[in-house]
Amino acid sequence: MKIFITILYFIFQTAFALENLPSKSEGDYEVKFDYINHTKERKIAYELFCKSYNCEDKFSEVDPSDFGIDLYDIDQDGRLEILIYVSNPGFCGSRGCSFGIIKLNDSNFEKAEWVKWSNNSYVLNTYPSIKILMSNHLNYKDFMFENKRIEPSTYANAVWIWNGKFYEHVIP
Repeated sequence: MKIFITILYFIFQTAFALENLPSKSEGDYEVKFDYINHTKERKIAYELFCKSYNCEDKFSEVDPSDFGIDLYDIDQDGRLEILIYVSNPGFCGSRGCSFGIIKLNDSNFEKAEWVKWSNNSYVLNTYPSIKILMSNHLNYKDFMFENKRIEPSTYANAVWIWNGKFYEHVIP
């Protein structure tokens, strides 16, 4: 009986986990930053962010609770990357707040590194209206950053594609 209950529990847990993964069949995925869950990923993001950007130099102290987290397999390698959005006045400006992607290179979450943007930066300032598009370049998903705060223009819906080394902006 214990085996049956254990198997049943495992089936329900697996079904729940699969149900909550972003579905590739639904079209573009709208990133939704979670400020409560993903404790392990938030800790990784906080430590890597503060190692890369001196969190003590800014006028506003950075706290792990400032980190919104979402998970998505952007390079289609079977591992979820950590998408972060830092809602902290010290890392926000007229173009939004800091957004970055962290790639985990091992199953123990010990080897984390940034996915780079065209200006050789680890983060990009943007508003949180971010979509992961179904299209991809070199197996990395394309991104669209929607700026709903300005009149429609070339940069209102910025699309970024992977070129093999970093994400670069293209005009849609």
